[in-house]
Amino acid sequence: MIPAASGAILKIGGDYPYTFQGVAAGTSPVADGQPASAGQVYGTVIYEVKGDLQDRPLPAPAPQMVFRWSRCGGLQCQSDPVQRTRAYIPRSQADQSGDAQSADPSEMLSPGDTYLGLVTAEMPQSVDRRRLELCNVSFTSIKDCIPVGTLPPLPKY
Repeated sequence: MIPAASGAILKIGGDYPYTFQGVAAGTSPVADGQPASAGQVYGTVIYEVKGDLQDRPLPAPAPQMVFRWSRCGGLQCQSDPVQRTRAYIPRSQADQSGDAQSADPSEMLSPGDTYLGLVTAEMPQSVDRRRLELCNVSFTSIKDCIPVGTLPPLPKY
């Protein structure tokens, strides 16, 4: 069973505005069958996404986000940009849908529906999950963040 979204809501503007909210998070040495490099793990977040425009379908968002953490020589450290490797799933179908298909850049989201997405990125194994954040990246800076440590653990399948 996938938990309800909770915590901070990120508002992503632009031609097709969306809201993002965290659902569950965790780390793993393997993601989508690919092992992480030595000393690394994959950080993964399941999130809810909903288009703000309710009268038309919208292109599926490709999140411009990174994982960020503290305790890196006193500096903020961050992952490479997260990857969305799976198609969005309507929230109403999430518990019975099994594995989602690969992400499709031409994917469209129906108006008014809430979808689940999944992003992942490699990070050092030593990162404390309680201090981890998933942050929106603009052209010049890191903006709003979702505190990953406050989200429930990823569901077991």
